[in-house]
Amino acid sequence: MYVYTKKSTPFNEDLYDESKRFKTETTLSCRQPIYKNMNASLLMVSTRQLSLSKIMSSLLVVYYLILCTTSTIYQRRYSSANESAILNTLRNQTSTPMGLRVGSKSKASKFFRQASPPESAFRNNKDDSQSRETAIIIPTHLVPSHPSLHLLMEVVHSIEKYILGLHPKAPIIITVDNLMDNSKRNRAKNGLFLLDDEEHRKKLELYLEALDKKFADNDRVTTLVSEKGVGLAENLGKAIDILHQDTKYMYIVQHDLPFIKMVNHTAIVKTAKEYPDLIRIIRFNLYGAVHGNYGCSIPDIHANGITLKKYKKWSDQNHFASVEHYRKDVIPVTKNANKVFPEARLQVKANKNCTYYGPYYYYDEQNYGGPWYKHLDATERYGAKLAARIERGDVNVNTLSTGNLKDLKLNQINTKELLEMGAKALK
Repeated sequence: MYVYTKKSTPFNEDLYDESKRFKTETTLSCRQPIYKNMNASLLMVSTRQLSLSKIMSSLLVVYYLILCTTSTIYQRRYSSANESAILNTLRNQTSTPMGLRVGSKSKASKFFRQASPPESAFRNNKDDSQSRETAIIIPTHLVPSHPSLHLLMEVVHSIEKYILGLHPKAPIIITVDNLMDNSKRNRAKNGLFLLDDEEHRKKLELYLEALDKKFADNDRVTTLVSEKGVGLAENLGKAIDILHQDTKYMYIVQHDLPFIKMVNHTAIVKTAKEYPDLIRIIRFNLYGAVHGNYGCSIPDIHANGITLKKYKKWSDQNHFASVEHYRKDVIPVTKNANKVFPEARLQVKANKNCTYYGPYYYYDEQNYGGPWYKHLDATERYGAKLAARIERGDVNVNTLSTGNLKDLKLNQINTKELLEMGAKALK
């Protein structure tokens, strides 16, 4: 169950009251279209009452509907034959200093599917379809700095500043994962996350109130709040469920990974349309150019001033993706996985079938491969931020993993002394 937070409605502290929550028994609590309750007889209008112009307009609408129904619809779907043919073409091109350069370009595939249901979150967006072609999904959950929005807003501002060519009215969905149960299992496995208790519930309510106030007058922003802690994969799936039918692409941008370099969105979308059988995900790397040992032995794509290099290293950090690919390939893989990160399952897929599941990595016209964003560590699970939490007694030192301890040591932190301080603070 998901709460669909409507920006025009003030924040309601009854949000967590089961009897008052605005929701449905399906997925989202969006209002039903007004025509659902209209008497069908009111919609029956005699042709005698219509003027000639209205009759002509009606006939044109009927003609258009018949044309849409009877005309042949071409929909390009993935097939190994299509992909193999394109890859062979890439391999046969002449090498250049930048690698393999494609001479001819395939045309964008034409794609048709049924319209989104009336309760689509963006049904009231009256801008042209270009503004909805690409959406932004920002997954969030409660972090120590909440209810402050300063980390989230740094991410939002970075999207506006560095995603070159993105429509200024592109829809943004902010998902909010609710608190995980404060169970013994979660304390042991997820002890560095904020679990369900009275203090954290109040902090979460204040965070939601801050979101509502911040984006109250911003029609392009929608907030989805899960009823309980369900993890990243399910939150992404619910966000994708409410995308408009015009939305073919999306950026998934983590709540603490703001962009720091210009990304040519116009070139990315154009290239994705030119190679729909190859490009499903384009990843932006955090650590710079990827080492060759992660490669899939697939030719690079050089088009529209950018370079795309295929690697098998899959990550749910900042990336561009086809909505169809997520619906058809990514979400089903993680559907029955409880609170799993998508990369845990998709990395297995990419290792087995790099050609299909391996993401392309983005390089600009200077062959620069990153970093494209920085890590703000909103969850405070690494380095000095984690050390400060341990020192305050906010973290049970018994929940620290080998990876956590290794990271602390890499940051020149005396883990022995720190763990002793943390153990004393808990007493």
